[in-house]
Amino acid sequence: PHNLKIVMLYDLSKKWTFSSSFALCSGSNLTVPEGTFQYYGASFNYYTQRNAYRVPAFHQLDVSISYHPEAKKKLQSEFLLSINNVYNRKNVFMVYIRPDQYNLDQSKSYMLYLYGIFPSVSVAWRISEEGFMDNLEFIDDLKLRLSYGILGNILSVGTYPTFTNLA
Repeated sequence: PHNLKIVMLYDLSKKWTFSSSFALCSGSNLTVPEGTFQYYGASFNYYTQRNAYRVPAFHQLDVSISYHPEAKKKLQSEFLLSINNVYNRKNVFMVYIRPDQYNLDQSKSYMLYLYGIFPSVSVAWRISEEGFMDNLEFIDDLKLRLSYGILGNILSVGTYPTFTNLA
């Protein structure tokens, strides 16, 4: 598989910065179980060809804009607004294998998709730049960040609508 990541940062002004990142992965090779067998009451998967399946290509564009206000009363802060998966691509999050509900001797492989646009907002305070930190030489850099955002669709919908059978 191939991985490509492109990151861009652009200072719009002294206070505003725009950034974006693009990620592309050609798809990882995967060994998928062909079925299940029983041995002394325990279930085991059996496999045919190694790395015979390739996960679909993954690509995603993320953008963000940050605001760096002037320090007031020794307070260094930053505000960040970001959006992940800007063009709402349905990317494979993980591959999941479970027994077939109708034939317990067989296993099926499923892809779990993570899709949607994920906005977030955060504020940061670089504590190490404050005057009261000057005498603490053992701390070089210390930042406190408070964030809020949407994690994705995994917990918002039932399990079965997010799965697609590989076979």
